[in-house]
Amino acid sequence: MAINFIGAVSTLSTSASPPSHQKGDIFVAAALRTNNTSASLPAGWIGLGSAGTNNLSMRTGYRVAQSSSENSGTWTNATGLSLIILRPTAGTIAVPTSPAQTAAISTSVQYGALTGVVAADNYIDQTYVAFGSTLLDTNAIETAPTGMTFLEKSSQSGLAFASFRLTSNAFGNWTAQTVTLPSATWRTSVVRIAEYPFPAFGVGGGIFFRPGPSGGMSE
Repeated sequence: MAINFIGAVSTLSTSASPPSHQKGDIFVAAALRTNNTSASLPAGWIGLGSAGTNNLSMRTGYRVAQSSSENSGTWTNATGLSLIILRPTAGTIAVPTSPAQTAAISTSVQYGALTGVVAADNYIDQTYVAFGSTLLDTNAIETAPTGMTFLEKSSQSGLAFASFRLTSNAFGNWTAQTVTLPSATWRTSVVRIAEYPFPAFGVGGGIFFRPGPSGGMSE
């Protein structure tokens, strides 16, 4: 059982047409905006994080497809949008977590560290996706951080952004990776997606909870 990559799309717009998908697929998106204030999260999406400085902001979010004909929704005020679609194994749940978002003006584009999960905590699989952006559109922002594979890129004068996925799913932490490019304003985000069994129901309809990765309890 595994979290499988289904497709990705990137567009210079407030919305995007998702690749072919089915009910239960996980949509993970990043909206870029050339402004310190992030684009708005569409209805039906769960926000993961947002931040902006130096005239470049990013908002990430996810949703679970309820059919095979979903849309991205409208990310109001976005300059561009990246969307990645993943598919958990039937009968399991795959949940994205709040991202490691990093930004600076430098030659070192960093994809920040993120704590992972382990199989011993009853998880089935784990993967990471990432989004990179820069205000220097001639920069090769599509250069993948070590351990990841480039998916999609869009660019226009004054903005370029790209998406990536973990080349091979694996348990454990994501270690910060750096890509060296000409000096410019940049912003990145790394999102972890963990898969675990559908909650089991006990006597009287109670749900058996499992330990979360930080010791807390989660469904």
